[in-house]
This record gives sequence, C-alpha cells and structure tokens, in this order.
Amino acid sequence: MPLPGGGFRIVAPHTFATLPTGEDGLILIGGSQLMVEYLNDPERSRDAIRELDGRRWYLSGDKEHG
Repeated sequence: MPLPGGGFRIVAPHTFATLPTGEDGLILIGGSQLMVEYLNDPERSRDAIRELDGRRWYLSGDKEHG
C-alpha cells in the first residue's frame, strides 16, 4: 500500500506505458514524499525521476511480477 498522498504505477520498462493489472513491469512510486533530486547529482536524478501525465515518478528499479 502506498503512503497517504502517494501512489504507484506499473509500466513497461522501455516505453513507460501503464500496464494492465496482472502484467509484469517496472514499479514507479509517486507522491508528496518523492524527493526533488539526488544531492549534487543531476545526472542520477534525470535517470531516476520521470514526469508522466503531469506527475513526478521515481523509477524504483524493481519489477512487479503479475
């Protein structure tokens, strides 16, 4: 379960398209608790945070197995 004000999304790892329930994909975590960036590491920040549909998401690197 996500924290209050947060959410998660399961997406295709290369296209970031939202996947239907039960499909394997990359876990994204979003919400007010999401960091702004990695301190003094803009490249790492660009690799770890994506904006989709007007919301910022952290790419967890974890994979959900439906």
